[in-house]
Amino acid sequence: MSTSGGQPGNSNAVKGRPLTDALRRMLARAGDGDLSVGMNKVAKIAVDAALAGEQWAIKEIWDRVDGKSIQGIEVAGVDGGPIVQRVENVIIDAAG
Repeated sequence: MSTSGGQPGNSNAVKGRPLTDALRRMLARAGDGDLSVGMNKVAKIAVDAALAGEQWAIKEIWDRVDGKSIQGIEVAGVDGGPIVQRVENVIIDAAG
């Protein structure tokens, strides 16, 4: 089992998250050593941009508040037809 996070057997978890770590350090510096102050500064910029009508900011905020939309998946059988499902009970004569 991995002790550094992620799923057991996930070798990527061992590598760490260098970009996340760097962003946390930069946000802490922007907040004079307080990560949450730096994060609030960035959040204010995003909210101000959304209020000004910037579509990227609106989408980012919307996705984080309501969650991203679920992607629809359409499944079809052979040649686009319906999927056929059948359950069979088979009796086997063990003596025969």
